Amino acid sequence: MPAVLPIELSYFGAKRINEGIVEITWQTLLEKNNKYFAIQASADGLEWKELGVVEGRLNSSTATNYIFYDKQFISSSYYRLKQVDRDGSFSYSAIKYVEYSSIAEARLLIYPNPSNGTFNLKLVGFQNKTSLKFSLLSAQGEMIFQDLISFDKDQSIVHFGNTEKLNPGLYFCLLKAGDKVFVEKIIVTH
Repeated sequence: MPAVLPIELSYFGAKRINEGIVEITWQTLLEKNNKYFAIQASADGLEWKELGVVEGRLNSSTATNYIFYDKQFISSSYYRLKQVDRDGSFSYSAIKYVEYSSIAEARLLIYPNPSNGTFNLKLVGFQNKTSLKFSLLSAQGEMIFQDLISFDKDQSIVHFGNTEKLNPGLYFCLLKAGDKVFVEKIIVTH
């Protein structure tokens, strides 16, 4: 008589849902002597560390949905499930890969620089639509202008005009997203 598999996995997925957070979801259609699932992560797909454990249903013949959050997501990672039976035997799921691309890896470009007072801000290297706090400061640190601007992954350039009143000199452009601050110098010449 063939051995009964401990679980029937309907799906297993991992996706980044926020800065630093990956949502790991899976569904079983059948569980037999299923004690728990260990959620594992790896930076290289070779060395694995356990992130946490989710208890199984032990014995179930109905669909069961599971969810686990990796709240320490700081680099591209591989994920898998280690399913452990009551007797200690185990099996692994397929491996899922989540790429890390975020505002933390982004950089700010300002052009033309030097400028006549009108310039473009371009944020490159990020995936999500985001609103950032923009500040223009004089070389002495005096606030010249401040506003919220939106960047979209499909439109990452914001035209900044209306600065004809700026005196020639050095200025600092600051973009703030959460605790990340981008600072670039711009020279206004007229």
